[in-house]
Amino acid sequence: LDGISDRAKFLRDTIAFLGGSIGPVTDAGPLLTNSLSQNYPNPFNPQTTIAFSIKERGPVSLKVYNVKGELVKTLINENRNAGADVQQWNGDNDAGQPVSSGVYFYKLVTNNFSQTKKMVLLK
Repeated sequence: LDGISDRAKFLRDTIAFLGGSIGPVTDAGPLLTNSLSQNYPNPFNPQTTIAFSIKERGPVSLKVYNVKGELVKTLINENRNAGADVQQWNGDNDAGQPVSSGVYFYKLVTNNFSQTKKMVLLK
């Protein structure tokens, strides 16, 4: 909770136990943030990549919707570890059938974060 990794604390305690001394321990890595990137390529055919990151472990949902707001495809619906990740979508629906050309929206939902972006499928 104080921004110092368990690994850094363990190393500090080990050095102190062996008789050494070190200065104060600071954060060992970059702070993670929640973010959803624009898919690439966009427009796409036949496949696109969606990159995102989450700042803490928890439930993650990444879904694709059509312009009517109807669910087309659930790409992710599970617990994920914190960090950066990517997900591919090949333009099919949950039944495995190819969807038509058009505008689609993808929405990332996780702990205290939700963001939606637009993409275009051209056939």
